[in-house]
Amino acid sequence: KYSSKEIIQRKLLYILNRLTIKNYSKLFDEMLKLYLSLKTSDDFIEFCKILIKKGFDESIFSHLYSRVCKDFSIYISQTDKFKLNELIISIFESKIFLFSKEAIENIYLNKIFNSNRAKLISIIKFLTDLIKDEFFIDPKRWLNILMLNIKKEPNQKLQALWIECLCKFLTSIDNKNLLLESPETIYLFKSILSDRFEFVLIPRIKFMINSLIKDINFNES
Repeated sequence: KYSSKEIIQRKLLYILNRLTIKNYSKLFDEMLKLYLSLKTSDDFIEFCKILIKKGFDESIFSHLYSRVCKDFSIYISQTDKFKLNELIISIFESKIFLFSKEAIENIYLNKIFNSNRAKLISIIKFLTDLIKDEFFIDPKRWLNILMLNIKKEPNQKLQALWIECLCKFLTSIDNKNLLLESPETIYLFKSILSDRFEFVLIPRIKFMINSLIKDINFNES
């Protein structure tokens, strides 16, 4: 006999693993029926955890999972919407903590480090999809979290990775006002481009920074 948690997991994963753009409406209705059948708050939390983890772990389909979160927010209660928001933040923070721990332990093992890098980029991808779908209406909070990780990271290799994530975040959400309203981020970028930065970044990251700075300079003029 399966526990309530296992039943929810099996049913929801069966739906999510078949989700595509073409069958989205049909499968979303199935997810909605499953949500309405949930009996306890713990059941709902388990439901959300499965959805969120799929979004963070599968970057190719993160836009679909983001859309599910956005569409669910229309149908669920304000209490459940708040729980969903808090769970996304909590899982994001726990994944970031785990990433930092694993990355430090494997800093000199390129194969494992590159795998961890891919995981972090996947996390950022789901986050930006949620912002673009207007599930999160305050991207500044996430910009501040990324900047905090850059400032507190003592290892240059990991700091460079956080800077890459920051660039991908800003490029993906395409919100020029967000960068304009963050003098600290602009100063960081200009320091990197003027070679006042403590270490050298790879050309790909510098190219992204240069594009972002050009955009805000154009806006300012």
